[in-house]
Amino acid sequence: MSQEFFVRDDGSRVDFMDGLIEFAELNPGLYDSTPVDYLVASSNVKGGSENLDYEKSAEELVEKRTNISLRAYISRYNQVYNFHELMRASARGRVFENMLDIGCGYGIQPRIVKGLGLTKKVTGIDIYDRASFLDERDIPKHHRKMKFLRPLSRMCMNAAKKESWERTDFEESLIRFIPEPSMLYYTVFGRLPSVEIYNQKIKSPSNLDEMLTQNIYDLDKRYDLITSFTSIEWFQYEEILKKVSNILEDDGYYYMWWPNWWAPVTPNKLTGHFPWASQRLTKGEFSRYTKEQFGENSEHMMNAYSYFDPGRPTLSDYFRAATEVGLVPVGYEPIIHPWSVTPRRGVSYRGWAESGGEVLLDTLSDIQKERPDVQLSDLMSYGYAAVFKKVNSSKVNIKDRFRVYAEQEKRKPHNNLPFIKQMKPIARKLIHGKKG
Repeated sequence: MSQEFFVRDDGSRVDFMDGLIEFAELNPGLYDSTPVDYLVASSNVKGGSENLDYEKSAEELVEKRTNISLRAYISRYNQVYNFHELMRASARGRVFENMLDIGCGYGIQPRIVKGLGLTKKVTGIDIYDRASFLDERDIPKHHRKMKFLRPLSRMCMNAAKKESWERTDFEESLIRFIPEPSMLYYTVFGRLPSVEIYNQKIKSPSNLDEMLTQNIYDLDKRYDLITSFTSIEWFQYEEILKKVSNILEDDGYYYMWWPNWWAPVTPNKLTGHFPWASQRLTKGEFSRYTKEQFGENSEHMMNAYSYFDPGRPTLSDYFRAATEVGLVPVGYEPIIHPWSVTPRRGVSYRGWAESGGEVLLDTLSDIQKERPDVQLSDLMSYGYAAVFKKVNSSKVNIKDRFRVYAEQEKRKPHNNLPFIKQMKPIARKLIHGKKG
């Protein structure tokens, strides 16, 4: 008789869910090998960034892709559009002088940021160079192609708003094969973008000014804008946030997008016989569970488990650690998938929530045995996007600001001034359609 539960170290039992592992084999899939970059490029797997071998990484991960697909471009553009929206609210349209993108990969996002005129110079940094080989003409070329997809927007969005089992074959084909920007944005960020997503213009050269292949902790240059699009989990969060603060100029901004370890399926797509399998067990318990259930594939699953920041930070942990080093959060957005079942991500929080609260409460109870700080809200989001501002508290006297605010209030027009008295009835008529 097959095993129907797992016994934790404290003797408590986690019951297996019928059919879940069979579903997981299809979506998101089970590990039968270890991605090479986990082994050679993760500072967490290596036990610290000082143990990374940059020459070996360049040899084993060498990739000289010169072109990208339209879908790959639009996926990156959507990340930049999210960045642009958050920055527009936080930095109020500021144009930056010098931007650094951490873990830049192909360097597409920083090139788009520069092309949109949001910064004058961009530098990418990564453990090995994939960015220098890219044909930079792809950026404006693919950007121009987006306008031809706009007429398909409503049809694609109508398909995207349905669950997978509700779509016709034609609608499913739209989701899979048409890279319509607003639909792709919705499927990742869980909300509709504004029409401005189509109105952004590439108005500056979209080139990468500098590509660095080195340990970021050895970097001593300073920047007024730093970004990390899906790379922060490769570091230990308190260390990397401290480094970001050190190389960010006062009044500079830091944008980061990061996946949430506490999502139903982890960013490294670990899953199992019960919901939140890797999160509700300790590392030792998860290792024993994978050996019992997956045999020789246990090693691959544990390598994937180890690539992520070992601190398993929550949103509050990131905000606390950032604030402690002078990076004050000034805007953020949770990334919540809109579907009950998400391609390559399995069952979403929404899917588990719609099945009733019992699964969620049982999961949270197990997690809180080791992490009492984790709350139900931490399980909801696939990831987060946030903007931080570098604040030098020694240069800001809040008492002086109170005095300035008070003086501004005194200068504001009062209700008893003649002009205000004349404006009151006019305003009431405009608003209510009648005299006050």
